[in-house]
Amino acid sequence: MWAKKAAVTPWARTKINRLIVEKAAEGRTVVRLKGGDPFIFGRGGEEAQELVKAGIPFEVVPGVTSAIAVPAYAGIPLTHRDFTATVAFVTGTRTRPRKRRTSPGTNRHRCGHLVFLMGVGNLSKIAASLMEHGRSPDTPVAVIRSGTVSGTENGDRLSWKHC
Repeated sequence: MWAKKAAVTPWARTKINRLIVEKAAEGRTVVRLKGGDPFIFGRGGEEAQELVKAGIPFEVVPGVTSAIAVPAYAGIPLTHRDFTATVAFVTGTRTRPRKRRTSPGTNRHRCGHLVFLMGVGNLSKIAASLMEHGRSPDTPVAVIRSGTVSGTENGDRLSWKHC
């Protein structure tokens, strides 16, 4: 048994995909266990593509993504009819800009709640980018790490009034 660590190189992801396909092609039952939803920044899409290419049938058992579960646990509604009807999930790990279809920040400053996953290490860059593209420095935020792990310090549980 092994577990993938954060910041795995693209080579390692390719190796994981190849291993899944190889073992399944040998007739073995392969279980790729992921926490939450495997298709929300979980690489499940890439792994499924490889299985489809190889003609190997598979089943996806979805979970509840931390992007929804953790704010709910902290008492933060991601949508509320009086405040916002939109929410966007954004990776917080991207440190290099990629070619964009729209200008940077075009949609982010219009969206109600933004949920950045895996972004604790890039908080200052995320905040700077949001303000550069129109978010007010007075925008309320919640920073939550390991949101449902026993002993997590999220400060006082937040209520919807703070959002």
